Amino acid sequence: MFFSDVKNEVAHAFINTVDNNKTKYTIKEYSDAVCAHSLQNIIGRPNTQDFIEYIERNMIPNCPINKADILHAKDIFGVNIGSLQGKTVQKNHQEL
Repeated sequence: MFFSDVKNEVAHAFINTVDNNKTKYTIKEYSDAVCAHSLQNIIGRPNTQDFIEYIERNMIPNCPINKADILHAKDIFGVNIGSLQGKTVQKNHQEL
């Protein structure tokens, strides 16, 4: 039988916040990441791979951001929640 005495253990919580994540980048890289995140929301919240493809194929004319900006935005802000909504399927867990 497993037994754990939690009274004597020190609890640690590792939380990544936007403030912690943005300290890894310069001010210019952070502002470009904010621009990329904003543009991703404006054009309909595509997933990250599709968004990178749009940028690399010049499907958005005169776009000032590049692939690195998109990846920085994903690292700082996490996955765009709007790009996940509507694409995940709720499964019915009832047996027939």
